[in-house]
Amino acid sequence: MIKKTQFSLGFTLLEIMVALLLTGIIFSILFGVYGRTLDVAEDVEREQERMRMLRLGTERIRLDLQGVVPPPQDPGEGNATQEDLPQPPVFLIRDVADLSEEDPVLMEFCTLNMLEFSDRFPRREVVRVAYLVRDGTVIRRQSLFPGLAGEWPEQEVELAVDVQNINLSCTGPDGELLSSWPPEGEDLPPVPGMVRFSLVQGREGDSIRRNMFTVRPQWWGERDDRKSEPGT
Repeated sequence: MIKKTQFSLGFTLLEIMVALLLTGIIFSILFGVYGRTLDVAEDVEREQERMRMLRLGTERIRLDLQGVVPPPQDPGEGNATQEDLPQPPVFLIRDVADLSEEDPVLMEFCTLNMLEFSDRFPRREVVRVAYLVRDGTVIRRQSLFPGLAGEWPEQEVELAVDVQNINLSCTGPDGELLSSWPPEGEDLPPVPGMVRFSLVQGREGDSIRRNMFTVRPQWWGERDDRKSEPGT
């Protein structure tokens, strides 16, 4: 008589529980790696966006300073009906240490490099700009040059965030380095010969980004050209 051996088919409950446990551990590891990969990607994207914003912001500051337009000798001439409008500002640079929440204006002047807020083609038009520093953010405020036709409210745009430090200086006619403009009690040209700007950006634990430039206002080049013309 042949004795048949009976084999049990399928898995036991213990084997199924062990398999589910191992599967859960593997999936948790995979999701953890995937989550960290997404965090790294988001950090890189935010870092690139901050760098792009810093680069474009400092380039905008450089262009505005290059296109400085000194105020006219008599801004109210021929414009008696608009006496309530603010007068065109003189070229102003203030020491960063003198800024406050009530008066955060770092620079103020008129420039030819208008920043458009519409779909129209860019154009060179005289505008009044002011650069403000509020809670580590550099803000550009733009309004129409007083006296021009039409009404246009002030518009503000953030140029740089998480700003840790700003260094701003300019040079007088004799090459001396000044932290503000215009110096009191001195007979100086309407704009400085050179403006040096440096900005440091970064949060705690992040990489530090620095951008700097030195610019000579275009007014000086045009002034030199007029002086070199015959008969001037």
